[in-house]
Amino acid sequence: MISALLYGAGENNDVFSPSSHLNRDNCNHPFFLLKEKLLKFGIDLNTWDTPQKYKFFIEIHINARKISRSKNARHYLLNMETPLIDRNNSSIELINQFNIVFCWQNHTHARNFKKINYSQNLQLPDINGFKNRNNLCCMIAGNKTTQRPDARSLYPERIKAIRWFQCNAPLDFRLYGTGWNLPAMRHGKLGRIYTKLQGMLGSYFNAVYFPAYKGRIESKSTVLLNSKFSICYENVTGFNGYITEKIFDSFFSGCVPIYHGAPDIASFIPSTCYIDRTQFNSYPELYQYIKNMPEREFLDYQTNIASFLSSDLAYSFSSECFANTISEEIAHDLEIAAQF
Repeated sequence: MISALLYGAGENNDVFSPSSHLNRDNCNHPFFLLKEKLLKFGIDLNTWDTPQKYKFFIEIHINARKISRSKNARHYLLNMETPLIDRNNSSIELINQFNIVFCWQNHTHARNFKKINYSQNLQLPDINGFKNRNNLCCMIAGNKTTQRPDARSLYPERIKAIRWFQCNAPLDFRLYGTGWNLPAMRHGKLGRIYTKLQGMLGSYFNAVYFPAYKGRIESKSTVLLNSKFSICYENVTGFNGYITEKIFDSFFSGCVPIYHGAPDIASFIPSTCYIDRTQFNSYPELYQYIKNMPEREFLDYQTNIASFLSSDLAYSFSSECFANTISEEIAHDLEIAAQF
């Protein structure tokens, strides 16, 4: 048995537990399968803090960090974030420490790169039209921003959308997530501190920074199942292939996403499955489109979403693809390493 350590995914093996509080909306399903698949190759995967029964020969890191090379250990990287969110993920020096790099982006400078997408447990939605969807539009997001200003950041665009809807269509929009009891988050550590201090001061005067905010939620699906549309923006744009769980959260609930993010998303997901925010000149134009959409057109979106999720195109975003690709590549790499 070969022991493997997973860094950057929490502690106490919670990432592998379906009952963990970290497993909201079954988001850790890819890691459940990865642990199972690796075990079939005789590799026991645990979080870094778990006592090891055997000497470990494998380290798997989520996002790039400087590693101390253990003798005879093999190192693998799941490079999941963009450089705007984690600057280390653009460091050639850090990336080239690893024997294999798994990433949504084509790392042409990496010695041994394998393409992998953000993955989830694919589920087919009910094709039910407007039934029980009492809310026109929602957004589920955290009040966050990048460390430094950058034109590719979509955090400001989220704020712009929130402010337009709560001012111009307050009855048709609901905001959920964390941190919206504070002003819009500022850049950098000092910016975050200033924002929180301003929020604490504002609380004494019962200040409301985002009137559309309805609070935190335990499950995204409870909101998305009751909404016709969701404003679904990635954290950043300008990065081909960077497609996260956000659009799929909407898909699984039969909620039509209003998407902004990866410029090449249509190469991965048919454009008939989502509303492309970049095709509208303004929020009034977008609002009129979704407000006046007939149910027949909405049903077409839901049907297209279900067709995509059940097609071969969706496999590369599945937990199975994630677990199979990583486990098979690691097993193959260990086999080759054993020959030398």
